[in-house]
Amino acid sequence: MEGSASVGMVAGPGLAGILVQIMSAPVALVVDSVSYLVSYTTLSRLPKAPPSADPVEESDAPEGKPGPAAEPGCARPKETHREQVLAGLRVLRHDRLQRPMTLAAAHFNIFHSMFFAVNVLFLLKNLDFSPGLLGATSMAGGIAGLVGASCTPLLTRTLGQGRALILVYAVPGLAAVLVPLAAGTGRVVAVTLVTVSTFVYTCAVVVNLVISDTVKQTLVPDHLLGRVTASTRFISWGVQPIGALLGGWLGTWLGLVEVMVLASAGLVASALWPLFSPVRSLIRLPDDEENEAAAGDA
Repeated sequence: MEGSASVGMVAGPGLAGILVQIMSAPVALVVDSVSYLVSYTTLSRLPKAPPSADPVEESDAPEGKPGPAAEPGCARPKETHREQVLAGLRVLRHDRLQRPMTLAAAHFNIFHSMFFAVNVLFLLKNLDFSPGLLGATSMAGGIAGLVGASCTPLLTRTLGQGRALILVYAVPGLAAVLVPLAAGTGRVVAVTLVTVSTFVYTCAVVVNLVISDTVKQTLVPDHLLGRVTASTRFISWGVQPIGALLGGWLGTWLGLVEVMVLASAGLVASALWPLFSPVRSLIRLPDDEENEAAAGDA
């Protein structure tokens, strides 16, 4: 999934930069709007999937009481949307792995939004990048996504899921600080630092997404997976406007370089959540062990 998304990231930024430079920004926005219509048309032609059954787990029932499924002849009442949302939040609250991973993602996204609220302005104003050059350096992120998705299995086999996750939470902050360091350097050095920063940052983020989603899909029960995913995204994505507003306000008050350095430090600090939690000791997932055992038997 992440590899497929990265293919679009390779072509998209470069094409956007070319369109803005040659045909103006409004034309680029029109082309972008048309691409959404094409996506909508494609998705609308997919076959409709029937609603899946919602199995009842014994753990869903109050302590000391059997769940509805344990009572013969009793049909379980349909859950309201509120009850489904609360079920996902309860899993995040009590799960010793999903809770710190969600908090780490929320922490990371606050400073990610803070950094990118001023990043483009810094590149255009302070480093004097043209739209085409900005698009070209952004293409490094798409290539990095493909590399990250491809190297994740090797990384997790070498370090384990937990230690690999700690690493890829810390690395983006170290990569991000290269951008403000490019201020005052020559054009070649500045382009090199920004390109390397984009590549390393995106590669680490993609590895992070692959590991986090794999852990969630493996350990969370299937009938709760959608609810847990929705709750995780509500929390981790919901804080992004806070980070963006904070980045803009601090950029006006402190300056663009100072905000980017501060955001970089905040990104590195997001690694503390998995580091000081049971996530650190996560070496292998059950599916990995079963697959290896099956391969050995064969």
